Amino acid sequence: MEKKVSIRDIAKLHVSQQLERKKAILLNLELDTCMRAGKEWIPIPGIFTWEDRKRYEMDQKIMLPNGTFTKQFSLPNYFRGENAYVTRGRHIQEQDMLTEMEQIPGVEPEYYGDGSEWLAFTSNFDQALLHACCKWDKDAREWRPLTEDEIHKPEKEGDADYRYGVIYMAKADDERFSGKAECSPACHVMTPAGILAERGQRQYTFAMRMQKEDTLQEDACFDRLIFEHTEDFCRDVCELMTGLKKF
Repeated sequence: MEKKVSIRDIAKLHVSQQLERKKAILLNLELDTCMRAGKEWIPIPGIFTWEDRKRYEMDQKIMLPNGTFTKQFSLPNYFRGENAYVTRGRHIQEQDMLTEMEQIPGVEPEYYGDGSEWLAFTSNFDQALLHACCKWDKDAREWRPLTEDEIHKPEKEGDADYRYGVIYMAKADDERFSGKAECSPACHVMTPAGILAERGQRQYTFAMRMQKEDTLQEDACFDRLIFEHTEDFCRDVCELMTGLKKF
């Protein structure tokens, strides 16, 4: 489903995701403290529930078609950010989250196929927002915000439209991401692809293989959050992620 959202809506998502991440960290610290002390963990009224433990606890396993993985923080959503709106297809940036990976961890070479079939997703909303508002500068080897000229550059029909940023968001507990294919990896399976920490921004990355004719725009698992770019907002997001300034 496509949803047009405001910058205020984006800011609210930023705050809610920050709170989710902090809660996950605190719960796992509590569990670790109890384990070290040999005590049984019990819910803390008004703070943590059994459902929170089920959602956030790290010491679990997840079964995927291409193997068994340690379960990552079971945060509520998968995200992917793209800095331009396209009617169909995939808008791949110069520095996608999987660009430098020759192979997805845990995926056997015979099942890897064409690397262009894989898309990267992240557990970190802010990381997706960076991809939705900025470009990778190959010469400087760093992210920079979109400029006013880039945002309003005339485009031909079918070209990527840089007036809009896009964040794809899907529920992490959607069973459709677990896959049912006999071979490994199945298409549309969210496969854990590593843990990255860039300038203090920790994220879990995921890889999802899609058939070449598939498009995220038509994937019912995802909401597409469309927001208008402004030069100021793109600069604020870039500073937030690269300079760790307040949003």
